[in-house]
Amino acid sequence: MKCFILVLLLSSLYVTNYILYHIVLDCIRMNDLEYTSSHDMLTGLGNRAGLLKHMQSLIRTDQVFSVLFMDLDRFKMVNDQYGHVVGDQYLIHFSKICSRILQNNGKVFRFGGDEFVGLYYGIVPAGTVKQLEECREWDEGAPCPFNQVSVGVLPCRPPHKNIDEILQQADAVMYKAKWSKPGEK
Repeated sequence: MKCFILVLLLSSLYVTNYILYHIVLDCIRMNDLEYTSSHDMLTGLGNRAGLLKHMQSLIRTDQVFSVLFMDLDRFKMVNDQYGHVVGDQYLIHFSKICSRILQNNGKVFRFGGDEFVGLYYGIVPAGTVKQLEECREWDEGAPCPFNQVSVGVLPCRPPHKNIDEILQQADAVMYKAKWSKPGEK
């Protein structure tokens, strides 16, 4: 009888540990999936889904913020001239510089392809926009020369429009900035 109780006790401990192990493993997998669903795998920045969630939070709490819609100028030339691996390094390098520039007052997201969106908490100073446009840190570890970036800035104050309208307006401001540059029509 004592052996049976001991075997039963050991079996139940084994089953309990097995179940706990799989619960912890499933929690880790769920956290990984949640991270993957809201982050760009190449740059590590938040992706479009993460951007929308973050903007929703800012709008819901009636925050004043600025949207910085950024498009890398002549990015196709980088891929054509240096190859897609260097193009990926270009995107990663740009994302790190943007993140450093906005790190204390905002966040950068990869919108898709060679487009990025920065959210700045408050009204973004002209000097910050100039830093993004000039990308002065580019030479440190850059994969190839920098081809500029077009930045459209849209200040957002309550009452807020919906997210799609905000992004569409910021995109239009970015294209206006892009088309005002020589050779960018």
